[in-house]
Amino acid sequence: MIRNFSGFIAALSGVILFMNSCKENTILPPDLVPVVDNIHTFQADSFSLISNTIFQDSILTGGSLGSVSVSNNASFYHALGTITGNPEFGYTHASMHVELVPPSSNYTHKGYDPMFDSIVLSLPYINTFGDSIAGPDQYFLVYRSLKSFPKTSPQYENTLDSFEVNKPMGSYTMNFNQFRKDTNNKTMRIKLASWFADSLKAQMDLLAAGGATSSYEKFLDWWRGFYVTSISSQGNTLGYFNTYGARMYVYYRYYKDTAHTDVDTTIDVFAFDPSYCNRFNHIERRYTGSNAVNYLNSGAASGDSLLHIQNLPGLATIIKFPYLPTSENVLINRAVLTLYSALPLNAMIDSSVYGMVPRFQVFRVDQGTDKILNEYTSLGAGFVDAKRREVTVYGQKYLQYNIYLSESIQNMISTQDTTFRLKIMGLSDVYPGAYGSILKGSTSKMDSLRPKLNVIYTKIN
Repeated sequence: MIRNFSGFIAALSGVILFMNSCKENTILPPDLVPVVDNIHTFQADSFSLISNTIFQDSILTGGSLGSVSVSNNASFYHALGTITGNPEFGYTHASMHVELVPPSSNYTHKGYDPMFDSIVLSLPYINTFGDSIAGPDQYFLVYRSLKSFPKTSPQYENTLDSFEVNKPMGSYTMNFNQFRKDTNNKTMRIKLASWFADSLKAQMDLLAAGGATSSYEKFLDWWRGFYVTSISSQGNTLGYFNTYGARMYVYYRYYKDTAHTDVDTTIDVFAFDPSYCNRFNHIERRYTGSNAVNYLNSGAASGDSLLHIQNLPGLATIIKFPYLPTSENVLINRAVLTLYSALPLNAMIDSSVYGMVPRFQVFRVDQGTDKILNEYTSLGAGFVDAKRREVTVYGQKYLQYNIYLSESIQNMISTQDTTFRLKIMGLSDVYPGAYGSILKGSTSKMDSLRPKLNVIYTKIN
């Protein structure tokens, strides 16, 4: 299990440092890699690789862990919705938890004898993943969260909220196609039940006695947040919403004087505040009936013919190098692992709907623990690359991912580490649960598209 380093890796994308030593761990800039002369410097790409598909959890979707804070990241969005029709990757269901606090500590209503008209939960829409054109409408419910999640407590995609199933406090029917095209309204606005307005007013009336609105802490102890979920049995779309920008609008009338002769209207706004609140995603995956299930945890000794990789949580790839650690001692000038899409671009009907992973994140598996590659910390994410790009193979366009691993391969050979493994998954730095790539595996019949490790090395005398 990995406690997601996505934010850490993304933050390293601008860090480039070059290290030098005499005979090992030397990483050269591309313009300094020596010319292959087959006398001193050689190139090889015929190393045997074994690649398999596994399920990988978990992703940090709320709170904080070490130096990584999701709740404080205004550009980390949360998924909401159901996908049931993805033939390759099966079923995905996403719900969200978000907490809000009053406009101020020691908050109460304006004037005298307020009359609450409505309370609306507002969730800003950002993007969609999946079929937002032909996908069916989805039906969402809002519940009162009954569970406390301290602001800095780490929350993952498998975190479960607690709520009363038979007591929803709001509903919303979403047509993602109309919503996506509406240039005037990019917000999901859910009217909340009148009983909530009555409960909120009662707490305001108790302000002097230390009611829930007397401080942010007391309010969150009383109202622990909102849980929003899809109850649709069919769907092809996840919507992404900015829970950092979530708001609750309280519309009411009040008397400006005790004689009740002058009435005015106002709106009070409750907001998410990372100094007090938490927010997270619950994301569930199921692969029954999908094409991916045929390769998941296959244990095939020579590897799988197809690889399935998703943004976390989801499917990942393990790659082994069974013979490379026993190679002669050499100086690695450059090592690049290259992966190719399973189909040419013009044949990716499903992928055009659901989208291929834009960028991978890569880890070294050390005795069952996932560790950040040395390349990320010493050279930066820009060096590792792992971005999707188009290439032409035999006259057809494919997607290709290049992963630069010079230091890791050097260390594996120098220490003769026969347990060295790589784990590759989608980089979930913005849209958790989105995207999926299908790649050629180590037992593919198309040799030119199998995973390849291309190494330029110098023999050490």
